[in-house]
Formats: sequence, C-alpha cells, structure tokens
Amino acid sequence: AVVSTQSTGAWPAATSAQQHRVLLVQVDVPDSASYLEELSRVSILSSCTLILAWSDTEAARYIEAYKIYENKPADMLQGSKDTSYTGTVNRLLTSIKGVNKTDVARLRARYGTIRGIAGASRDSLAAVPGIGPKKAEKINQSFNRTFKNNRWIG
Repeated sequence: AVVSTQSTGAWPAATSAQQHRVLLVQVDVPDSASYLEELSRVSILSSCTLILAWSDTEAARYIEAYKIYENKPADMLQGSKDTSYTGTVNRLLTSIKGVNKTDVARLRARYGTIRGIAGASRDSLAAVPGIGPKKAEKINQSFNRTFKNNRWIG
C-alpha cells in the first residue's frame, strides 16, 4: 500500500491511557526510500515509534507481540539484568562487534580486569585463542578511540 506523505495536520496527542504510540508500516513498494524518510520524519516530530515490516507475517508478529505485552510491566520486556562485575564486563565486551561470551572469558582469564584488557596491545590481544587480529583491532579501537564526534558538535 502506498502511504500518502502529505501532512493533513497534527496527529492527536497521546492521552494518559496511551503512553506510547506506534506506527507499524508494511513496506511493499519497490522504491520506498523517499516514503520511509518522510515517515521517519513525521514519526520523530509526532513522538511516535516507527516499526517497519517487510511482509504480512512480520507485521502480524509485531502486532501479536504488542498484544501479548500491552498490559505487562516494562521490566518484563527488559528481562533480568546481571549487575555483577562479571555481567557488566560481559555486556561491555560483547557490545563490540564479533566478541562473544567465550571471548570475554578468555580475555578475563588472560588479563584479569577491564583495565588489563584495555591496556593490552593489539598483538597481545590477537594471541588470545579465538580472538585473532580482526577482533583484536576492534577491541583495541573500542578502548582507544575518542568519544568526541565532530559531526554532532558545533
């Protein structure tokens, strides 16, 4: 279905019963980039979550999931969070693309702490079984790149 991107006015404000608004769109047009860009803009301006589905089945699964969780508390969606040191180290290191929990265990066995891992050289990291030069580079870059992103400053 082709969705008109012409604005006909503001979306109604969310009531107290509607704390979260979701726009589920099934994308079924070949060149959808311009439509999706406009939908994204409208969603942001309307404080609405945009979810894209690429098939009937995917759209139905999103609706089913929302219906299952609509009256559940937020912590049920979030799941339990391991707040121990080990859990924190696992979350931190597995957030690096390609690093899994087995890699984290091997890195901790070799270096002991995050400080030890962060201070290790690329060559030393690459020597850990299962890490190799590509993962070592990603790990090293994760700890040594600057947080400042010039695109967003100024």
